Amino acid sequence: MPDTNEVELVPVSRLVLYGSASRIISDLLQRKKAVLSPAAHKVSQDFISSGNSKAIHKQSRMKMRSKLPLKLAKYSIEAVGAGSAGCVLANRLSEDLVSRVLIVEAGGSEEENARRIWPRGKVHGGTSFISHLHYIRGSRHDFDGWAKEGCQGWSYKDVLPYFIKSEDIQISDLSSLSYHGRGGPLVVSSGVATSLSHKVYRRGFCYGRETVSKGDRWSTAIAFLRPAMNRPNLHVSIDSYVTKILIENKKAAGISFIKDNVKHVVKANKEVIISGGAVNSPQLLMLSGIGPKKHLSALKIPVEADLPVGNNLEDHTMLFLLFRDNSSSGSSPSMWSHLQYQLFRSGPFAKTHLEADAFFGNDKIEPPYFQGTFYSVPAVSSFAHEFPKMENLNPKVIYACTYTYPPCNSLPYPSDEYWICRLRHYMNTLYHPTSTCRMGDNNDDTAVVDPQLKVKGISNLRVVDASVMRHVTSGNTNAPTIMIAEKAADMIRGLDSVKDIRKKTEHL
Repeated sequence: MPDTNEVELVPVSRLVLYGSASRIISDLLQRKKAVLSPAAHKVSQDFISSGNSKAIHKQSRMKMRSKLPLKLAKYSIEAVGAGSAGCVLANRLSEDLVSRVLIVEAGGSEEENARRIWPRGKVHGGTSFISHLHYIRGSRHDFDGWAKEGCQGWSYKDVLPYFIKSEDIQISDLSSLSYHGRGGPLVVSSGVATSLSHKVYRRGFCYGRETVSKGDRWSTAIAFLRPAMNRPNLHVSIDSYVTKILIENKKAAGISFIKDNVKHVVKANKEVIISGGAVNSPQLLMLSGIGPKKHLSALKIPVEADLPVGNNLEDHTMLFLLFRDNSSSGSSPSMWSHLQYQLFRSGPFAKTHLEADAFFGNDKIEPPYFQGTFYSVPAVSSFAHEFPKMENLNPKVIYACTYTYPPCNSLPYPSDEYWICRLRHYMNTLYHPTSTCRMGDNNDDTAVVDPQLKVKGISNLRVVDASVMRHVTSGNTNAPTIMIAEKAADMIRGLDSVKDIRKKTEHL
């Protein structure tokens, strides 16, 4: 059994300035190959941003002490998970220097780039580090629907200011619009990488947007966590596996976690916040006795609150389609493309190549039911044949990359029967799980948290991540998860940080 200690955690962060041009080029050329674009099949492990024309800043790996000072530690707020939501909470909650904030993350630095069978973002920045960086807020009808189902304060009018607060829009055509923010920590840039014609898209069309800054992945760790790491009241513990929420008399009092095979117990004065995501948050709640009574009793876990934790899982599914567009010129990466990215963070590898989206629905008062995302594949025959292999998750289906789809080949194309067959045999998850700790009013038997994101029946405990969504949004889920954390930070601190923004958006 691990030893038990109570500890104080100390953060370390550093910024290194490179002033020599030759040193910069040497450093860049020695890095591993590309990069941000999925077409390169890898993710850059370096985070470079231009401070000005004369200098390049390299943010070093966030290091934590391997041997922690052993003494009693007590924090105002403890957040479990430094993912898309947790990094936002770390920044916003530590703005109050009176509060001592502890962030506990099971993964390590985002530069370690760990792999998981189910992508859960076990790393600083969470899924904002491993995702496709597509920035989509969702439909206004998504959030208005939440409010109609009992989630007071979560209508589109309520949440729009928090999207704007985070944003630093770097798309010239959008920068003057009241819908977008300027100067926020989260860079949102254009996803257009080729001259793909807008005529390809029929309706509900919008060009792609991505959380990319000067060719680099702009995760919430980069946008929110790193800028706050020098604050004396913010401590982060990595490679720390939280095993239980400490509950005393129906009140969350702290957490226990294992780090370096030592069990640590840390108490919280104000709140414990769970930000483990739609898979890990319900798991931790159930391990702590919060969940379906029948299920917990069968596992001999003492029941603290009988709630539908883990139910109501919602996700997006995906069907990969390949078509040719002769009206535009696709990108054809070359050796120069690699060098262009390594030296200047530009070129085809500086984009995700998620060019655009089209949304389809029945009317103007309901959320769209279908999203088409257009991903530009280089017009090279060998690559075009290899690309579908990445989408074929069934090793028994060996012909998926040759544009034939057994057992659907015998059906007339493009009949309804053919497409039903394709959907049945070739549909994949898009890894957008939500709603496993869904919010609702106090009379809602399907809800785990109330509109303040407080866990029902347990005081001083909240869940803040994609698991609280009433329903999955009509688009990629990272942007709304960041919004949820921004709004939750105001709830926790008792602030209205967006009142000035709200004055500008009331008419939208």
